Amino acid sequence: VQGLRLALAGGEEFAALSPWTETLALELIEAGRVVPLTDLIPQYPNVQAYYSQETWDIIREQQGGEIWYIPQPAPVVTARVGMIRKDWLDRVGLDVPTTKDELLEVYRAFRDQDANGNGDPTDEIPVSGRILFRWFDDLFVMHGVSMYEGHPQWRWNEEEGFFESDQVSDEMLAAVQFLNELYEEGLMDVAMPAQENSDWSAKIADDRVGHYFHLINEIHNKSAFAYQDGNDSTGIEHWTVMPHPPIVEGVGRQNNYFPPIQVPRFLITTDAEDPEAIMEWLNWSASSEGQLFSTLGLPGVNWERDGAGNISVIEEKPFGWTYALTMGEVSDEIVALQPMGEMKVDLLSQVTPFLEPTENMLMPGTIYDGYEDFFPNSATMYREMIGQMITGAIAPTEANWEAYREEWYAAGGRVVTDRATEWYNDFYGN
Repeated sequence: VQGLRLALAGGEEFAALSPWTETLALELIEAGRVVPLTDLIPQYPNVQAYYSQETWDIIREQQGGEIWYIPQPAPVVTARVGMIRKDWLDRVGLDVPTTKDELLEVYRAFRDQDANGNGDPTDEIPVSGRILFRWFDDLFVMHGVSMYEGHPQWRWNEEEGFFESDQVSDEMLAAVQFLNELYEEGLMDVAMPAQENSDWSAKIADDRVGHYFHLINEIHNKSAFAYQDGNDSTGIEHWTVMPHPPIVEGVGRQNNYFPPIQVPRFLITTDAEDPEAIMEWLNWSASSEGQLFSTLGLPGVNWERDGAGNISVIEEKPFGWTYALTMGEVSDEIVALQPMGEMKVDLLSQVTPFLEPTENMLMPGTIYDGYEDFFPNSATMYREMIGQMITGAIAPTEANWEAYREEWYAAGGRVVTDRATEWYNDFYGN
């Protein structure tokens, strides 16, 4: 997103792009730089099939009466979940943790023992994530927080009767206090406040991280160690999942969040000379042929199909394949043909029954008008505060949390919360 902003500010022209955040999408719409898709979508059946007509109608209502961008449909293969090193667990003699106490026991064993088996008991990182304390959702969710990709969502507060942002909830404080314990005890990566994706991925691929949270279909990109001599390139010996976040006493069993409708994924700009040609490309990308192309590569070069219709891989497609836009479901048959595919299919079967959407999934971006920094994927005030509390710069006490909460509401959180509660009551018929 930062790169897109810089490129757009520098005058670069894009016929189409993935804005990823509601904030950037709305800025482009308000600047008159986006082509409406409302009348185009029905002309392209594979694109139309992303959602039911009822859902398209809601999406159009969300976006002020026109469909300006297509939200990402969520193929299950991209499920976000906690991945944990099976071989590390075997070496320290522990099972996949199912409770908070078991998780702490695993983390301490990873920290103190030679869990990766390289002869050095000091180079293991029990859990790691990315800049701004993102991508370890399960450590928040286990405390009752609605979290998606490190962005705190909204939940109905049954006790007080309003739609509450987890940027300021009691559940979030409990999660932050737990993370502060991990930080103080040396159980989590101290680089996380500022750790870029490349550094985070490199640590995982270098056999140094015991637990991380991300997309199942990208696990092979973070497993370079598995392809070394003596290791298992299928990944089966190295990885497993925590289908649920561990149980916290008083909170109970929680599911990871995986909304079927996700971030703004695709829009056409007014720089486009031929929007219909772009839509035709998107429609082809969503076809079975396009899906094979985007996931496996070129027919006859990367894969082939025999007379009986069976597909086999000739040569793995290059990393970063970008010539088609994967937005629909991918079959288990195709997943199994990908690197570490057999393992991915197994992990997905364990995880899929325990995913649930967020309650604010269809909430319109207009809720944040005038207060765009309260968007879940912006949330500067929230991120600054939890960063200071997790690292101990500010004690994660109830008094300090209450002071932050009052400041958050006074800065615009009250207006946004009132709007969100009104939308919730109307949408869900309360």
